[in-house]
Amino acid sequence: MEIKNYDTMLEDVAWLQRAVSRDFHLNPPVSRDVVITEGGKNFTTAVDRAVEDVMRAELRNRWPDIGFLGEESDATVDGRYRWIIDPTDGTSIYAQGGDYYSMSLALADRETGTVPLGVIYQPANDRQFFRQIGVPHPWMRTLEFQHKGDGTYLEISTPLLRPSKSTCPGEWLACAFGTSKHYDKIPGIKEKLKSVFEKEKYAAFEGREWGVIDARPAAGSSALFMADIADGKRHAAVTFFQAAWDMAVGALIARDAGCIVHCGTDVNTWTGGDLESQIARCDKKTLINVSVFANPDVQEYFERKAGLRY
Repeated sequence: MEIKNYDTMLEDVAWLQRAVSRDFHLNPPVSRDVVITEGGKNFTTAVDRAVEDVMRAELRNRWPDIGFLGEESDATVDGRYRWIIDPTDGTSIYAQGGDYYSMSLALADRETGTVPLGVIYQPANDRQFFRQIGVPHPWMRTLEFQHKGDGTYLEISTPLLRPSKSTCPGEWLACAFGTSKHYDKIPGIKEKLKSVFEKEKYAAFEGREWGVIDARPAAGSSALFMADIADGKRHAAVTFFQAAWDMAVGALIARDAGCIVHCGTDVNTWTGGDLESQIARCDKKTLINVSVFANPDVQEYFERKAGLRY
């Protein structure tokens, strides 16, 4: 099997993603109460599991030869292509009634080591970011849909992405975090990254203090946060111990838009590999460290404050 035309596939996937999120995230037929798993090291909701089950069934019905890798279920990765899905990226935010969560879906080509298609959808604000192989970035893409069931018509657009060029730390929005159950793999990293948000005195303003704004807990969705860096709304994300579904689309959208993106699968670094191929060829146990910076000044600030080196 070889996919040659992604235009129609992108439209189908974008519509499906919106429809399922509307039916489950915005109007949940099951409880959004948190369920603690893995002996207290992880959590989920019934909505997460329901979204993944429905998406898996719908994608399998449309493209039966494409495998599947999801956060909530066992992986089926046979064949050249597979879907990578995070049904609710930012479960903690969603479960508390917040807005900064998303559904992230990517198509990976394991043979070429690429991610030719991806979509991020933020249901609460009806925002959707697209990625398609062979389409230059930053780009404005308008998709037109006519729903086959009821004939309704919809037109949606992804933003014309422009990363921030700001050199002023006092207005930067950033996050630095990892999956808590893996903190012991890099002793002291949590405290080290906190130093990024410590305020500094500026002599030109008689010693007044400013610092980077810690955007957590609004960093609920890693994928959405990285897409917002590409869109000029945020400025940096330093993440570690992330699974493929956590950044499969967002980090690549940011890279394509001109942001500085570093990654690595060694637990102690954010260097050492090509992000797209790592995502495309990962398995359920793969952990990836990913950093995204809007511009070189933001990266240099993080390097100085947290002692990071790229």
